[in-house]
Amino acid sequence: MNVYFSKDAEEDLNSIFDYIDEHDGSARALSIVDKLQARCQKLSDYPKKGHVPPELRRIHIDDILEITVSPYRIIYEILNEEVNILAVLDGRRDSTDMLHQRLFRI
Repeated sequence: MNVYFSKDAEEDLNSIFDYIDEHDGSARALSIVDKLQARCQKLSDYPKKGHVPPELRRIHIDDILEITVSPYRIIYEILNEEVNILAVLDGRRDSTDMLHQRLFRI
């Protein structure tokens, strides 16, 4: 199964890199983003490894999954034998509104 990143997910990774680069240096930023990307690629072998995010389960959406690379949340869906990474979010922040906005394009 192939893994694809949405434009939003790519922007998330760039933002994560920029923030860590500014605060902890480029080597640390590269290490973390590489780790996140590697975890995403592993979904090609184990796409159903994730679970439904609780904030989506509450509104009866069960086709979006997440895995974590602490403290980050990787939000994805499986469509047509492809894994689509929808978002990479900082799990220390309340991401309910952001998820709803991205999924429903409010």
